Formats: sequence, structure tokens, C-alpha cells
Amino acid sequence: MKPISETPFLISLTVLTAAISLASCAPAASKSGAGSASGGTSSVPVPRYAFKSGQVWTISGQDQNNNALRSKITLTDAEPEFRGGQGWFYDGDIGFINLFEVDRGTNFEIWDVSDSKRLVLCYVRQSYDEGQTSYEGIALSGSREEINGLFAKLSTVYGGSCRVTRS
Repeated sequence: MKPISETPFLISLTVLTAAISLASCAPAASKSGAGSASGGTSSVPVPRYAFKSGQVWTISGQDQNNNALRSKITLTDAEPEFRGGQGWFYDGDIGFINLFEVDRGTNFEIWDVSDSKRLVLCYVRQSYDEGQTSYEGIALSGSREEINGLFAKLSTVYGGSCRVTRS
């Protein structure tokens, strides 16, 4: 059996198209997106997970071209923003986390958007667990145009492998 770093990962076009559309819209801090646990009239839900200010998420691995990835995103104290069908966005110093609901739990993405010529994404296809600190995922990097072009040409995209670690 090949080690995970040598095994290509497949991502469906639908999932990747949604993920890429999110890369172009890193969230701005917004208090209106946090919702309220009180009996207010807000239709925005309360976040289910407590990503905390100051948490550091480290992305490491290889992208779709076997180029090394290494990014470190520190979550800010901005309240999470809910964007309907796109899920929850948590701001970081050089990127963001997007957590969204799927049929069997949640998936989440960690984005480093500090360099517009080389966006870095680690897409984790498993539910977030507050007791877990390390996740395997699918890695992609490139400019938004490069990544969008990759999706436009293919019905299935090969990505590299990555690991994200929370501390």
C-alpha cells in the first residue's frame, strides 16, 4: 500500500467548484453573522463549533503538482460569519476556515489567501471534532485563475495530500 503522500486524491467537480468560489471571498469580520441564543428575531443559527481566537492551524503537505505546502493561520477574535448555504466562516490573520454541513456531518476547508498568486487550500472531508487536533485532507494551490481553470477542464480533479494541525 502506498503512503498517503504518494496516493492521489480525487475531489468531485461539484465540491471543488463550491470550494473555489469561496476562495475569492475571504470573510470580513461581522457581528451580524454570529446569531443569538436569545429569543431574538435573527434567523441565523448559532455556531455549532467553538473555533477559538488564537487557535493556530498549520497546513503541511504537497499540492496537486507535488510542491511543498506550509502555512500557518491564526484565528482572530472576529465573530464567525454565517453565509447560508456556504456555511460558517472563521477569520484568520492570513486566511480563513470555512465549515459547512454535508449529508453526514461537516466538512471544512482551511485557506491561506496571503498570496493571491498562490492560494493554499486544505480540504478536509471529515467532520470537525473538538477533541481531534490533526486531520488529513486534499491540498490544492495556485492563483484563483489557475485553480478555476483546472476545474473548468476536468470532471474530476487530482489533488495532493495535506495535514492540518490545530494548536
